[in-house]
Amino acid sequence: MIARPFSIFMLLCLLPMVAFSQNPPTGTRINSSRAANAITVVNLQQPDEIREIERLLAARKTAEAYELASGYVEEVDRAALDGITRYFAHNALCVVYTQMREYDQAMNECDIAIGLVGGHWSAWNNRGTLRYLAEDYEGAKEDYQSALMRTGNSESVIELVRYNIDLANIRLLPTEQQK
Repeated sequence: MIARPFSIFMLLCLLPMVAFSQNPPTGTRINSSRAANAITVVNLQQPDEIREIERLLAARKTAEAYELASGYVEEVDRAALDGITRYFAHNALCVVYTQMREYDQAMNECDIAIGLVGGHWSAWNNRGTLRYLAEDYEGAKEDYQSALMRTGNSESVIELVRYNIDLANIRLLPTEQQK
């Protein structure tokens, strides 16, 4: 596997109404199949803990982001908070592990998030992004398609996920056909 430098952010909302209304759109988007900074996030609202994790990742303070995210997961799991809150905490830790290129741990956290709230498109999309970065383009495409089935009626969310599917499809083409 070829290591690629990248910066990654994910919007993770704790408020159920915001998170499940599909508006504002949240989630990762692949910018380019070859760009050094291949990931952006569509985000408008998020809890303070997630906003701080995002800020730390943007500043390339990955160790600090890891400490905050892992502490946040521990806190919400220990407090036995609702599944939605735990979902977003585990999704945040998935992001940090992905930034650290710790793909196995990231996959575990994504799987936990999906297990908590499997009907929300964002976790499927985020796991697709993890797989894309780990060069598992077929797995990425499958996760993006699962995300698309869960997007609801939000055109911006549908566009974001379809874009990611298109990029995974490009990577699945023979090398000479990729542009």
